[in-house]
Amino acid sequence: MKLISKFWIGIAVLIVLSPLGLILPEHFKAGSAWESGEPMKCKSLWDMCLKV
Repeated sequence: MKLISKFWIGIAVLIVLSPLGLILPEHFKAGSAWESGEPMKCKSLWDMCLKV
């Protein structure tokens, strides 16, 4: 199989699988990837680590 056809097969697989990044977190009730960026949450986690 030629390199070019392998490339396009790989691109097609990525196109087909990319919606899973949107569907699976919702299915598993996962939070947003940016939730950990909340300043107060980070501060409370940092304070908790310092107490240990």
